[in-house]
Formats: sequence, C-alpha cells, structure tokens
Amino acid sequence: SNIETWYGLAQLYRKNGQYRKAVELYQKLLKIYPNEFWTYIHLANSYMEMGEYERAGGFFRKAVSLNSQNPLGHLNLGHYYIKMGILKSETGTGNPEKFFDAALYELETAKKLDKNIPEIYRAEADIYLFTARYENAIENLKKLLKLTGRDPIVLNELAYCLEKTNRYEEAVPIYSEAIIKKPDDEIIRFRNEEAVLRLYRTSLSNPTRKKLAEHHGEKGKFFTNQSIFNRAMLHYRRAIQLDPLNPDYRLSLAEIYRLRGFKERYLFTLENIVKQTLDVNTTEINDLIEIYQSYVSKNVASRWRVSPYLEKPENESYIPKSKIKVLITNGFSLDYLNHSFVHWNLPESFSKILWYALIQYDKIDPILDERPVKTHQDAFRLAYEKKVDYYIMGKIIETGDSIEVYTDIFSANNGKFMKNIHTYFTGNNRIYSSALSIALSINDFVPLRGLLVRLRGDLGLINLGTAHGVEKDMEFDIIREGGIRVDPTTGEYTYSDDMILGKIKITNTDEMVSEGIITQQGLFNRINIGDTVILREEKKTRKRTANINFKNNKSQ
Repeated sequence: SNIETWYGLAQLYRKNGQYRKAVELYQKLLKIYPNEFWTYIHLANSYMEMGEYERAGGFFRKAVSLNSQNPLGHLNLGHYYIKMGILKSETGTGNPEKFFDAALYELETAKKLDKNIPEIYRAEADIYLFTARYENAIENLKKLLKLTGRDPIVLNELAYCLEKTNRYEEAVPIYSEAIIKKPDDEIIRFRNEEAVLRLYRTSLSNPTRKKLAEHHGEKGKFFTNQSIFNRAMLHYRRAIQLDPLNPDYRLSLAEIYRLRGFKERYLFTLENIVKQTLDVNTTEINDLIEIYQSYVSKNVASRWRVSPYLEKPENESYIPKSKIKVLITNGFSLDYLNHSFVHWNLPESFSKILWYALIQYDKIDPILDERPVKTHQDAFRLAYEKKVDYYIMGKIIETGDSIEVYTDIFSANNGKFMKNIHTYFTGNNRIYSSALSIALSINDFVPLRGLLVRLRGDLGLINLGTAHGVEKDMEFDIIREGGIRVDPTTGEYTYSDDMILGKIKITNTDEMVSEGIITQQGLFNRINIGDTVILREEKKTRKRTANINFKNNKSQ
C-alpha cells in the first residue's frame, strides 16, 4: 500500500540523513492516521536527528498520551529528556537536573510496564554516569549485564563505578573479566591497572601487579625491536610503576637511554637505581658502570664538574632544572549529546595517559589534576592556582576502531588560546599512539628556555642539552631577570631588545647541559649566573595548529 511505501521511504530518508524529507512523509501520514502512536515516535526521532529537540519533545509527549501503556513511548520520551539535560548542562543554560529527573520518571514508568527491556537500564545508567552518581549506576549496570550478557564495555562501566566509589576489591576482578573478553582494549586495561595500583599500593611484589607489568614489558620489548623508542619507554615506565622491584624493566629502559646516546642517564640508572636501590651487584653491571664512567669522564658536565641528575641542592655539583610547567586537566570532553564514544571513562584515562607520555620530555614538567573540569573558566582558575605556564583541554570523538582528539593549549598567564593539535588514529594501540603524538607536539610547541648555571670568562654553561633539543651552533639570548613577559594579545612569552644582556652560541652539548661562547651586549658586562636563556627563534610567531593522522595504526 501507499502507506507502507511511505513508511519505508521515510525510514530510508532517515538512514541517508535526509531528515526533512522524512518529516514531510510522517506529517502526511498523520493527516491520514492522526492517532498513530508510532508515527509520532518516528516523527519526534527525526526532529531529534536534526537537532530540533524542542519540537521533538511535543511529539514524544503526544505519543505517550495516545498509548500510555506502551513502555517504548516512555523510553523514547526518557531519551528526549536525557538529551535535553545534557544540552542544558553543556551550554550552562536552564536546569539540567529538571530534565534528568523527568527522564528518570519516564524510565521508571517504562520499567513498571516491562522490566526486561535492556535499553531502560542503559538509559538510566547513562544519566547516572553523566551526573557522576556512580552508586546509582551500579545497580542498573548489573541488571543490564543480566539481560544482555557479560558485555566487556558494560563490565568496564560497572568496574569504573566501583572504582569511583573506592570499591577496588570488587572492581579489579570485573576489569579482569572485561580484559579477557577484549584483551586489546587499552582503556579497560589502563583502568584495571589504576585500580590494582590503588588496591595494592603498599604491596609492591603483589602477583597481580607483576602480571599486569608483564604486558607492558612485552610491549616495551616489541617497540624497542622496532626502534620506536618513545612507545617503548612509555611501556617500560608503566611496567616499572606496576612492578618497581623488578630490575629487568629498569635495565630495559636504561638500554633505550644508551641506544639514544644518553650515556650519562644510562650510567646514572645503573649506578643509582639498579645497583644501589635494587641491590643488583653483578660483575656485568659493575663492568658496564666502569666502561660508562670512562665515557662520561670527558664530557661537558664532567669538565664543568656538575651532575645534572643530582637532586640535592646542597651539593656543589648540583645545577637547577628548568622545566615548562604544563597542566593536564581532566577537561577532555566527549560528544555526550550524540553519544559518539565507546568508553565513559575515556576522558579521565586519556588525561592520565597523556601525562605519562609527557613525563619523558625533559623540558616539560607535566602536572596532572584529576578533578573533573567542565568549563574553560574552571581550567584557567585551576592553572592559575597551580602556577603553571600552560594548560590543556580538549575534545575526543571515539568509535569502535578510531579515536580523534582535538587538544587545545592555553596560556596560564592570561587564558589565551595558543595552539590546537588534531590527531586521528585507527587500529591497534590508537589511544597510546594519540597521547604520544599530542605529547610530541606539546614538547615541540613549548619554548626552549633555561638558565645560565656556570661562567668561566667568555664561556658559559646552560642547563639545557640534547635531551631538551639543543644542537651545536644554536644561539640563545641571555635575558635579564624579569625581562620576559607575556604578550597580552598572543599569550606567548616575549621580551624587548633592551632586556637582552648578550647571547651564547653553543659549541658543545651533553644530554642535559651545553656550553658555549658568550658575547655581551653593550659596554658593560651585566651577565650573571641565574640569568634566563631562551632560543632566539622562539621570538618568532609559532604555528597554531598541528594535524596528525594515522590509519590502520598497528605498529605505533
């Protein structure tokens, strides 16, 4: 019949995104059958798909008034109220709780009519997850698992709610079950590790910690063999965090330092961590220490009698570290309105993985704050309190096999937008790959800024080396104290020419320090230890966008 044809055609229009044409057909059908329940439901959902939520609400309510005993009418109306609650929450308008309460009322009504519809419990759990009412979400997720089977994504959500309510002993086995069902899911594995670290925080030799560390040890070995050292280092560091008493992971990480040419850091790890802290006192370790002591005895740091890795200021060989402070907020948002994501706990997890990825960069001091941040104003206030240089927020779009992240860098001095980093990854390891790519872009963005730490005539030593990106023949301006300011328009660090005391041209580099020839500016030498040095090209305006796209990302 024509009516069946119209219904079929309307559904086809909706499938192809031609919602306006679908609306026209449903309206024609209502003229023929003005009391048809499903026509109102389909019409309302078409308006929802177009983003015209206010118009959709009236048609959902009309459908319920026509057939109040149909649980699917209440379920659809509940979905509408959820959308409105999220919309009001994200735009900061109206009262989102009013809509969430209305949604719960409709969903509870649907439940009374038919308690075995999984979508009802899914919708209620979504409300409680969005509003961080984790205790309420737990019962709905348990019921959902009974109705639909032990789905790993739902298991992840249940374990996360238990984790957020400090029930780690219950969360860990549920995460473990989810990993068995979905072993390549990076978020489930990461959250399981976080729960295990909290549950067994004082039991450093716990078998569960050791087992989880083995996964990262194998990953580290794989990426080392592929010469993808940044990935390997990230996994070895995670293995060390999980199993800190295992010297093999320390030695593997040290080997990457050696392969990258960081002999002094390699020696420091062998001497101070592997031998002294972990008490590995073998002939092989002692021979390696002796060999590399000989290597570093003639380097820049040795000639200047400084120890860049020393953490005790009272020692005369100590030199201060210069790091740019970057705040990683728990301010990565998801597309909650359209539910374009897989993991509810992705933002919190991604922020922490990004923090881990940034730790390996020597010119950055990444600071993680795990408190949820909803607005830019809240993030700016938090950055101001933390006294950082920059802060990070972003948006994540996730599908079953891809992740797209838009990361924004802001100046903590005035809240100005500085740079956007766009990454897109598919395939295996996409979460870690995205975090590592963003971390690399952040490291490239922040200025190369340090201190003049030693002086000998016209020679100077700065606390920046190859690990920070310093190369021979680079030139740094030497700036008087208080000479660097923040540009109110761009948010970038800048200084005027009259703040320049001189320059230093690099002649020799180590991994953590570099020496160079100093040229003073003006008749009088006003250059002193402790003056700021900044790479001369940092004064230029920097590119404000970066795009990184990888598909079928299997090796990174």
